[in-house]
Amino acid sequence: MNDNLYVKGIQGFFIGLIILWFFYIVQSERFNTLQKVIICITAPFLPLSLLIAIFFYLLNRSNIFKSKQTINNEKSVKNVIALKDLLDKGILSKEEYE
Repeated sequence: MNDNLYVKGIQGFFIGLIILWFFYIVQSERFNTLQKVIICITAPFLPLSLLIAIFFYLLNRSNIFKSKQTINNEKSVKNVIALKDLLDKGILSKEEYE
């Protein structure tokens, strides 16, 4: 009887872990829709799902599939934020900011 409860406890733990992993992936902004579907389909196979998620995360972080325009836009946004910070700190005047 105790062995049966122990096995059910372990099964419940893994099912809960899979459900948490599923909700984390669905709510995450780090993956696109197709990647989320692939990761969620493999969620019952947790080690495989984790490896695929790590692969997609590293793939999304790299600049392999980003166009030059997207990279330039990201740099422009970072520069505008940096200038806004300098304006807020009082290092730049309004004329220099514009």
